[in-house]
Amino acid sequence: QIHTEMPTNIKVAVRIRPLLTQERRSGQIRSMLESQPEKKEVSLHIEGNNRKTFKLDRVLEEDTDQDGLFRDLQIHSLIGKVVDGYHATIFAYGQTGSGKTYTMEGYEYVSGTDKILRPVLNGDNH
Repeated sequence: QIHTEMPTNIKVAVRIRPLLTQERRSGQIRSMLESQPEKKEVSLHIEGNNRKTFKLDRVLEEDTDQDGLFRDLQIHSLIGKVVDGYHATIFAYGQTGSGKTYTMEGYEYVSGTDKILRPVLNGDNH
């Protein structure tokens, strides 16, 4: 007998990043996304007044810090399950510059004089 429905425990969350410096410099004043965390929805503004709305398990707004993200998504519990021998995956998806590395690692990178990217920890870029 073939089982077509497999039990899953997949959760989909979106973290909306703040505008980048170059976006603000070019005159962009707001994101193309409108978040409604209480409804667990994100709307993408497209041509004119049209929008496409997505329903998610969790919506994390621009001001969500790393501690809030790890707490809200219960990452510590997931890591505990891995330590106990279970399999787990955290999958970060998005286009270049969307904030995947920052979300997964929690710090920004700066280019040193030797052209090697180094993490900025506690606001120190040395």
